[in-house]
Amino acid sequence: MKKLKCESCGGDVEIDENKEFATCPFCKTKYQLNETKNVYIRMDEDLKKATLDVFNNTKKIGKGMEIFFGVIFVVVLSIIVFGFINVRSSSKQFDINRYNSTFEFYKGTNPKASISPLLDEVAQNNKKNDRKITVIFNDINTTNSDEIASLKQDLKEFPYEYEIKIDYDDKGYVNKVTIVDFKDDSNKGEK
Repeated sequence: MKKLKCESCGGDVEIDENKEFATCPFCKTKYQLNETKNVYIRMDEDLKKATLDVFNNTKKIGKGMEIFFGVIFVVVLSIIVFGFINVRSSSKQFDINRYNSTFEFYKGTNPKASISPLLDEVAQNNKKNDRKITVIFNDINTTNSDEIASLKQDLKEFPYEYEIKIDYDDKGYVNKVTIVDFKDDSNKGEK
């Protein structure tokens, strides 16, 4: 007969493998043998060691998988957060570029035929948007749409040329257009 240590009192419990239950003779604790046999009796030392090795390795693998999936989670979360920040940043830069491109097209030296559409664009912008653009031409410095549209009358015809200078606010948007009147080729670059 095999023996089992009683978990309650530590006494020896004799086990009859043909019976379903065993009882501690000292404290009368009952044990169900079919469960006890699987865990305590039928395992010889080599099988017990092999089972414990597999169990311990599984715990290590499980811990490793927890760490692995934790790292993956942090990486994916970081990608999502940084992606969101970049999308917002890219979207803002796209808005700035789209806004500015309408006016930057006219930058540089231009005849009256190119200046008139620029003044129309600025006048329309100042009517529709809160973001006003100041136009400076000769002694005029204005954001008023009607005044900006009337400046077209003061422009001289080709071969007269004008230099267009663009300035930006602290957020990067066009906020000022300066039109420099060149009376003849000898004045270019002086202002």
